[in-house]
Amino acid sequence: MCNCGDIKKELIACMLNAVNEHLAHAAGVERAIAKAAGPEFVMKSKESAVCLQTISTRSKYNGYFKQNIVSNADKVQDEPLPKSYKEPTVSETDPSTDKGPSKESTKGDLELVNTIELPSSLKKEFDALQMIVPTLNIRLSESGEILIRYFDEKQFMLRNICTLISKIPRDSKRISNSLNVSKADLDKFIHEEQTSKTCLVRYHRYMDQEPLYVFCWIHRHLVIILSYGNATNTSCDALLKWIPCGLEKKDGTSEKEYTIGWFNEDKQKPFDATCKEFLHVEANYKEITEIPRHVYKKMEIRNIASVCVPLTGSETILIKRFVEYFSRKAKKGRIQERLFLELCIPTELKMDEKLCNMKDCIEKFMDKKMFQTVKLSGININDLSQDQAIPISIEISTDSIENVAKKVDVFVNSSNPDLAMDRGFISTQILRLGGKAIQDECNEIKKRGKLSYGDICKTSSGRLSCRKIYHVALYSEWVPVCKISLRILTSLMLICLKEMEKDNYTSIAFPALGTGRLGYPYFQVAMKMFNVVRAYGRENPDTKIEKVLFLVHDQDTICKHTFGHVMEAHRQYIKLEEDDFIKKTYKEIWIPARRLTVQIWPEKALLGTPSVKIVEAYFVFVQNAAVKGFGYQCRLSVNLISVGSQSELDEGIAVLKDTVNKHRFTSVLVDIKDIALLDTYSTVVEWFVNLPFVESLQLVVSTEVFNNLNPEKKLEKKDHKLSELVLCVWGSRYKEVMEDLQRIIHG
Repeated sequence: MCNCGDIKKELIACMLNAVNEHLAHAAGVERAIAKAAGPEFVMKSKESAVCLQTISTRSKYNGYFKQNIVSNADKVQDEPLPKSYKEPTVSETDPSTDKGPSKESTKGDLELVNTIELPSSLKKEFDALQMIVPTLNIRLSESGEILIRYFDEKQFMLRNICTLISKIPRDSKRISNSLNVSKADLDKFIHEEQTSKTCLVRYHRYMDQEPLYVFCWIHRHLVIILSYGNATNTSCDALLKWIPCGLEKKDGTSEKEYTIGWFNEDKQKPFDATCKEFLHVEANYKEITEIPRHVYKKMEIRNIASVCVPLTGSETILIKRFVEYFSRKAKKGRIQERLFLELCIPTELKMDEKLCNMKDCIEKFMDKKMFQTVKLSGININDLSQDQAIPISIEISTDSIENVAKKVDVFVNSSNPDLAMDRGFISTQILRLGGKAIQDECNEIKKRGKLSYGDICKTSSGRLSCRKIYHVALYSEWVPVCKISLRILTSLMLICLKEMEKDNYTSIAFPALGTGRLGYPYFQVAMKMFNVVRAYGRENPDTKIEKVLFLVHDQDTICKHTFGHVMEAHRQYIKLEEDDFIKKTYKEIWIPARRLTVQIWPEKALLGTPSVKIVEAYFVFVQNAAVKGFGYQCRLSVNLISVGSQSELDEGIAVLKDTVNKHRFTSVLVDIKDIALLDTYSTVVEWFVNLPFVESLQLVVSTEVFNNLNPEKKLEKKDHKLSELVLCVWGSRYKEVMEDLQRIIHG
């Protein structure tokens, strides 16, 4: 029978519906059926779907949404919505049970569009998107996680969603000084604001931004860095602090004259600065020729490897003296290891005229034959920064290079300045699989000059299935000073992403950069690679890039585990705890000869100090192996070591050293408060003498031991306190809500 009437009026026992494999009733007859049958029919279809793609994005601290992880569709094919699933209502939301969304249920979640009051034009865009894909369901958990469920696998849909989310009005304010409100009161107030004003409020700890590196000039004994931003947040060991020189007037009185550099009138507390030491120098042009020599001598005496010099950008003579003096020392081989000289100006514009003039000034006074120029990204990539959904899928693969090349347009090869592909695992495999033609192209490129650190070059893929190979040159060794190795890695990844956009490619594969023969720390590399992609997606919501794949060698179990852990860590919502609002004293010492920062805490260590922002591994020494729940928020590895005798202690120390070395941990926590065999911090510090990767050590002792430490006053007493917050508000009434929040916080 052929009938062109209304299907809702047909008196039939059964209806045959031709639908896609996802049971998505998006258009045509199936949409009419779904509309007539109602929401229960659509839900039953969801329960029966063979493939449900779930995209989970989480906010770390606030309401700025970035993509966390786009889960692999293969992993969720066997996890359809349970039959017990039902759409929650606003009344079901309980802010006291903030456990985040689970795979079993979305109870407690709110619909994103209904949670936040949107401008009418933006609301229409969301409604239009919902009409195009009626199975689209965007939900928001109390923890700040966005769950996007839909059946359409086309990547443009995710891009559209991310673009719309980025358009939601928002505001953020930095709240300084001491807080006059407890965390419980703040949480309660925020919940009331959200309920009454249909907005979304999140807050997080304010972390000072490091200066942005735009250029560096590398010599085997000296690295000169040009940066801009707040020099007090430098990652250098020491900060040059100009002190005003006193000038005597004719009447016998004196006045302060600031002649060079820039100044902070307030006395900078060590807690507020990220550097380890201050080098005080009088800002007097009369002795300008002697300033570099004074700085060099102080660095030599104190074993300081890096110093930041804050300038205004107009001190041509001083720049000349610094560049010439330090270059002369490096050329003559007077510098035993490697020194880092950072010249920083306080400008907010990347291409500011002062910055360009300063670059020209540095290059004018240096011997260009000595140095290799490296252009850096000029941006900071924050760890686990999650403030906006991004349209790029991030995946980890342990497949072969040959198979991965079939899945992407661009394959990245971690090469060397000579572009010799017979060195390194990835290069040799590409040469073997792709053929000699790739090396021939590299040789032609090399005729124009070596590949500089931070540069890339492009070749064909030979017999490999990808369309292009991007060859990149990382720094030749792991150098933690000023994070120079990571900064070059960051710059290279950003260049690759920008270049593939220009070449109209949509997918790219990166190996675990630097973790092979260069020996970069696994955790540091994994964190940076994930965050670079996320930051790029945040800044470019309309990007053409659809997929970034991280290739990890299947036999490198430590690297594979670390990348997997970092991916999982991005799913975790890290909230401020009550301890963050409570003042707690700890002690700290910096050991320049070991390049090691040591913190000693009573009973429990707190995270997020200027010196130690993140901990990669925990080693807890206990008397009883059955002890559990020692209260640490694990980042990567927790090792419980039972100690009942000296022999067991020695065995535990050997385990610690072996684990730290194999995993290349850079930040470690050791908890010894439960054992009486150790009573001084120096004993534990000795364990790390020959562990080259460790940069920070947190040591947890009993309160009694903590109070008796520091007989020689070598340890600096500091206070951990949450002194600053960033409050972020989403929604049409964000200005009104922000004013209310500021009033309650400032009392």
